[in-house]
Amino acid sequence: MKDPITLDFTATQAPAEDAPVGQKALDSERPPVRVVLLALDQGKFDAQRSLDELAALAEANGMQAVATVCQKRSTPEAATLLGEGKVEEARLVCLNTDAEAAIFDGELTGSQIRNLSAALQVEVLDRTMLILEIFRARATTNEGKLQTEL
Repeated sequence: MKDPITLDFTATQAPAEDAPVGQKALDSERPPVRVVLLALDQGKFDAQRSLDELAALAEANGMQAVATVCQKRSTPEAATLLGEGKVEEARLVCLNTDAEAAIFDGELTGSQIRNLSAALQVEVLDRTMLILEIFRARATTNEGKLQTEL
């Protein structure tokens, strides 16, 4: 089983072997970081379109979306947003695709990130974290880098 990788948005050196997924993704000498996209479809928006956009954001950050797991559910599960069976399905997808991370299409709380990361056994990011990582990686001034850390 893989240990979850923690994000360190303050690092400024070249990515090391044990660097966070977001930093490893932008290292052009490495193959793309393999990620699984996760979504909860409550019928309020076009889930497929949103997942396509999330895949493009992941690609912009040097990641490769290798699979998607989407659950139609009217009421989210408080601990993980996804139901227990769907979380187990996502864990197996991560395992079978050698994914290093999972990206949730939406915003997660800190406890939801921890719960999903523990259940999936990979690093978990949400859409907001991914966008902030893209900005951090592309910031050219110290002020810009500092703003993405806040």
